[in-house]
Amino acid sequence: MILSQVYRPIIYSDCLSAVDTLQHLLHCHQCNQKPTLHDHHDIWLQIWRLVQSRAPGLITIVKTKAHEDPSKITDPVLKWQAIMNNRVDLIAKEAVCNWYPVFAKSETVYQKISKQIERFVQHGQLIVAQAEHNPKKEIKFDVPDQKPDWTSRAPCPSICDYFEVVAPQISCPFGDVFLQRVVGWAKQLKWPPNNNSQVSILELYIDFTIYTKSLAPVSLPPENKKFKCCYKLGDLDKLASVTPQSLAQQSVVWNRFIKWSRSNGIFLWESETISKSYVLAPFGYALWAPAIHGHPVLTSGDKVYQTVYDLFITPTGRRRNLNIPYNCPS
Repeated sequence: MILSQVYRPIIYSDCLSAVDTLQHLLHCHQCNQKPTLHDHHDIWLQIWRLVQSRAPGLITIVKTKAHEDPSKITDPVLKWQAIMNNRVDLIAKEAVCNWYPVFAKSETVYQKISKQIERFVQHGQLIVAQAEHNPKKEIKFDVPDQKPDWTSRAPCPSICDYFEVVAPQISCPFGDVFLQRVVGWAKQLKWPPNNNSQVSILELYIDFTIYTKSLAPVSLPPENKKFKCCYKLGDLDKLASVTPQSLAQQSVVWNRFIKWSRSNGIFLWESETISKSYVLAPFGYALWAPAIHGHPVLTSGDKVYQTVYDLFITPTGRRRNLNIPYNCPS
């Protein structure tokens, strides 16, 4: 309003942001540059047009102190600034309070939020008070001193043979490089002649990661809007390498790939996937897990079993989910 009515104004303001922004506009006008505005564009663009309407150097902006008591100030200029600034604050407050119905609604919402915050504080204080009066109980979990013997889990290598992996030349939505790595790993598995035993899909994935030194691809936002997502390997893509992916997320991608590969004529092993199996019970995991009939001689042997065992049996207790970080064991 001042710039629209006064040609050579001296503006006093207690708002440092407003002072800095106007000084920025004046500097840009002096140097014939385009200003950079971070917020309140609807207001500052109008002010910028008024600044441009006159020659440089005709506008002055002064920072003054806020909420000063004029009775305690002896300097006449500073006292005048305090009186006028307090009057401006009063007018601004009245303008906001009389802004019907915005202020009334905002005041109601603010009161509700204040009550909620007060209740949360009281609830937190109650929890702290309870904790101070209750003795701490140490939770102990007895971890077996001896590691399990995995000798009987794997079949005898002498009776096993390689499975002829069938992999037609098709494009893989999980990445052609990932498909090549899986096929190369699957060709190294030796399977027993009967399917009396079972192996979990998780064990196969752990064996794959150890053998190939790579993880399942990471699901990233698609480059093409036609697709829901795109998959990138962490060792080949910078964004995928810095995108965290828990073992649970890796398992989901691995299971999706297994399902996709078989439905597209890529047979990594003979058996179909069993959706519900208790095959991970020896590792301390009592819930269902996907598995397949038959248990091959894994490429990394007991290291796979020990890795899976350590995932579920920890010094603090048994873990009942896979929401944990996982990288290829060294």
